[in-house]
Amino acid sequence: MMNYAFQGEQDLETLLKKSWPYILIISVLAWLIQSNLIFNSDVSWLMLASKRMLAGGTYTNDFFELNPPLIIYLYMPAAMLPFSSFISIRLYTFAICFLSLFICISLNKKIFKKQDHFIFLLFNLTLAIEFLILPLFEFSQREHLFYVFSMPYLLLTTYRLQNHSIKLNKCFIALIGALAGIGFALKPYFLMAPFLVELYYCVRLRNIKALLRVDILAMLSVFFIYGLIILFRNFDYITEVLPLATGFYYQIYGLSVKNIFLSDKSFFIYYVVIFYFIRYKKNPYQELSTILLLSLFGFMFSFAAQKTFWYYHYLPVFCAAILLLVLLFSTLVTQKVISKSEYLSTGLFAIIISFYLYFKMFYIGISLQYFPIFYFLLFSFLCFMLLSIAYSQNRFTKSFFLTCIIIYMGFILYENMKITLLNKYDFLITTVMLTLLFALMTPKKSLIYFFLTGAILFAYPFYSVGFGYYYAMSYKTLYNQFLSVMRPYSNQSVNILSSSCEFAFPTVDYLQQRFTSRFGCYMWDPVRHHLKNESLNKKYASFHLQSMISDISKYKPKYIFIDVRKSNPEKKQFYFNTNQFDYIKFLSSDSKFLEQWKQYKYLKTINGPPLYKFQIYERSS
Repeated sequence: MMNYAFQGEQDLETLLKKSWPYILIISVLAWLIQSNLIFNSDVSWLMLASKRMLAGGTYTNDFFELNPPLIIYLYMPAAMLPFSSFISIRLYTFAICFLSLFICISLNKKIFKKQDHFIFLLFNLTLAIEFLILPLFEFSQREHLFYVFSMPYLLLTTYRLQNHSIKLNKCFIALIGALAGIGFALKPYFLMAPFLVELYYCVRLRNIKALLRVDILAMLSVFFIYGLIILFRNFDYITEVLPLATGFYYQIYGLSVKNIFLSDKSFFIYYVVIFYFIRYKKNPYQELSTILLLSLFGFMFSFAAQKTFWYYHYLPVFCAAILLLVLLFSTLVTQKVISKSEYLSTGLFAIIISFYLYFKMFYIGISLQYFPIFYFLLFSFLCFMLLSIAYSQNRFTKSFFLTCIIIYMGFILYENMKITLLNKYDFLITTVMLTLLFALMTPKKSLIYFFLTGAILFAYPFYSVGFGYYYAMSYKTLYNQFLSVMRPYSNQSVNILSSSCEFAFPTVDYLQQRFTSRFGCYMWDPVRHHLKNESLNKKYASFHLQSMISDISKYKPKYIFIDVRKSNPEKKQFYFNTNQFDYIKFLSSDSKFLEQWKQYKYLKTINGPPLYKFQIYERSS
């Protein structure tokens, strides 16, 4: 048994004022990270689609996009800013994140107990990190915005369950409902989360009339207005795009349900759910934890329904799981009395997870070699949390100072160890040394148990983010090579025929090119991927053919880039996504194209394995 009573209490309002510098640091770090990464290709394309819609464009005539139109409307304020697309969308997304974060913190002041200052601070900082840093390369993606818009609604529902007799400002509630409506309407899969939360809400209050709330009415109003906009402004999305999206998307990219639910990504969700039930009886925030758990199930449904492992599809469920894990772990380590059975159950749970991590997640063992910053960030997080508890939460400065000393000494030990014969075991040895350093610094030696347990529980989120950042930086190196060879074609009108959107976008933003096609890429071309439905196959093959010819004829691009990647093992040339289509052969079946093609001459081929290989054609003056 042990007692972790906090020494002294602060008003949450005072603590909130002290937390803004931390949020500011997170914001600056997030901006630097985004400035250091390549602009997301999907966001770049959707920004162009938004600009074209602002100019009166339509789905079939000006941009062909499988996503419902809400994301294009949502990007319009950013598209109207007088900056480059990547700066405009970043400023706009930061503003949305700060609005949502302000609302969330306002609600958290009412949800958390006065004495739980540290949990309150940690929860808010976790939200700030999830909103601004965790998206990494997928910043401003649909799932990112969905999570940011939905979180105030989840916290409002939690507050109502804790204090259902206390009324809030109706305008404030309506704003939260409208934001949630925008978030949930971005994709139909996202509606599972509010369905589960509202079902639980009605069961808890034992009253179906509990659905008649201002936030729900505001949410439904957003759905209704959005539906009218689609019917009267974007009806071609329903008649032309949606049949292709529903009949074609999963045929190309859909993974089996077994692959989704047996993946490492799903395993992280499972052990957070198990930890929820281990902590349920002693959890002082059962309502908040349950709402987060239900939203986690809803987000998991949307992830599984889209049948892909793409990071931005996984982002909402990943963030919800991290937030729930932070809440559960922080309530455990700040619990005044911890029984031997809780020690035993948590310890056994951590040991089981450690075996899975050791045998299944290879990149954890090499984390010190490839992305050491995230290894040391994990232990910095644990040191700061546990030292703040040990020295009481009103002494964050001392905790921060001691954390810096521990991590610095651990880093020096690691650097010296790399040049010795022990480097094969550097992960294990560095972890042991950091644990010993922490033991020397904390007055509560029993916290060493939570230091090691936390290192296991938080291993997957820290190292997977590290792996994602390392991958993004490696991709940036390759992409910069592509940008360098494309630089001579800056400020020109171009058409890029490729199955990968990454080549046209964000190249057109960085080089200020005028992109002349209505297709961001041809990954959805039914000619390349034969549809099971023959009538749809013929219809969309004809549509693609006539649209491609029309765009070339109408806009007369100065340069046409044709993707000709094909791996050649004999010459040791390998490319990503080598299943390329013979675009010229396909287009040459129409005489109108042949007339236009006479005006183009072959210029040269640019070749950069493993990323790109393009034939370049130039239009005569």
